[in-house]
Amino acid sequence: MLASRISNIAIYVTLLSVTSLVAAGIPFPENDPTIAQTVRAPFKDFPEIPDLLADYPEISELSADSPEPPETISFPGEQRFDVTEYGAVADGNTDSSSAFLSGWDAACAHAGNATLYIPVGTFVLGPVTFCGPCSNGKSPNVEIRGTLMAQPELDAFPDSYWIKFNQLNGISVTGGKEEAILDAQGGLEAWKQPSCSKSEKCKKLVTSLRFTNVSNGNISNIALLNGKGFHVVFQDCNNINIYNVNITAPGDSPNTDGIHVSKSTEINIASSIIGVGDDCVSIGPGSVNISVFRIYCGPGHGIR
Repeated sequence: MLASRISNIAIYVTLLSVTSLVAAGIPFPENDPTIAQTVRAPFKDFPEIPDLLADYPEISELSADSPEPPETISFPGEQRFDVTEYGAVADGNTDSSSAFLSGWDAACAHAGNATLYIPVGTFVLGPVTFCGPCSNGKSPNVEIRGTLMAQPELDAFPDSYWIKFNQLNGISVTGGKEEAILDAQGGLEAWKQPSCSKSEKCKKLVTSLRFTNVSNGNISNIALLNGKGFHVVFQDCNNINIYNVNITAPGDSPNTDGIHVSKSTEINIASSIIGVGDDCVSIGPGSVNISVFRIYCGPGHGIR
């Protein structure tokens, strides 16, 4: 039982999976490939999805109550820091890590409201840490309109993360009106190593998106694909809302947990589709008041 494993956790789950649809009496053909595809890629990749949602209103409700994301992030006196102005190249080949960090440093030092802006295009990144605290104690927001792709080689990651946000307050990470894509490219090398839970020959687990010591944040309209390890981790975080964050990896991909929460409080995960090779959502010790609702899980090992 979850209560016997983790103390002081309030978890509220409305979980829609293939098996729970059947249990709820919703007609569902097990060999129908359409519904299986809904957990393997963002909706926009499958034009048949709107018809599916009409047939299964229980699934369409996943996003019905989610806040409508803004066309762009806008604040009084806001200044936008476009990563291409710091040397980032959207060609799907050039490593733009240093340009992203330069843009972040400028945004973090800005005295007023600031947004780190990633325009349309495909940007390749190695490991990057967006670190605070920032000016006036408030983080810049991050608006991702393009696609971020990780370096495929595990040796490019000396630590166990790809994109890390650390020691920040009041951050918003969003794709805006569209769904930003973060592709860790785990299938090119990481999934070929032995499972880290079964073999000492496993090199490392690289988390796609890691939040450490972050408070008062909103994460929305992001698709995370093909994690080298866990897709999203929250550690020592407080008051974070996660919605419309869709996570996709093959059901047989090793160690690819969807969202893991550790030593954190007031974490709300909602209106998202998670299909991975391990736990859809996992909650570690020391976590308090974790809400998980309107989540469609599958493939995956559920919520625990």
